[in-house]
Formats: sequence, C-alpha cells, structure tokens
Amino acid sequence: IAVRSTSAIFKRFEKFMKPRLLSFTSQNGERVIGFVSLLCSISIALPIWFGNAVPSAGIMLMSIGLLYLDGVMILIGIIVSFIGLFIASLVVAIGIKAFKYLLKKTMFFIFGS
Repeated sequence: IAVRSTSAIFKRFEKFMKPRLLSFTSQNGERVIGFVSLLCSISIALPIWFGNAVPSAGIMLMSIGLLYLDGVMILIGIIVSFIGLFIASLVVAIGIKAFKYLLKKTMFFIFGS
C-alpha cells in the first residue's frame, strides 16, 4: 500500500523534473548542499517536538533535485531547509531565554534576594 501511494507521488514529481540550473548540481553546488544538509541534520538531532519535519523535508527535496539534476528543486529544498533551521533556532533561543528566566525566579524564591 505504501509503495503504491509513494509511487503515485513520484510520478507527479517526474512530470516537473528536468535538468535545469545545473550550477547547483556541480561539484561546488554539491558542497553547498552537503553543508546545508549537515546543518539540517544537527537541527534534526535536537529534541524539539515536531522540529525535525521541515529540515527533513528540505533534505528530501534537495536529494530529489540531485537525483533528477534539477537545480530549481534543489533551490526549493535549500529554502525549505533554511526555514526549518530558522524555526529550530528560534525555538532554541526562546527555550534558553525561558530557562534563564525560570532559573532567576527560582533562585529568588530560594534565597530571597
């Protein structure tokens, strides 16, 4: 069942895939894709609830673009990856700020000053 449903999705993708923007599939382009994938994988490893879906989608889109030599799909994947990295870094920053606030309030409650 899963194979049939995913094959239907890939058939839709194949209609739009064609070799274009080949600079993204060059050796330097692949290095950029590798670096973005590294950043996304670090973000995926963080224990953020539902925080790994968007970077994973970005990696998936970049890899599909590499398979079909489609630079537009790679560019879309990079954009999705950066959106996911922005969301993850925002959640981490808010979490650190909340932790510092709670630590400050707890110390005030315990020591009274």
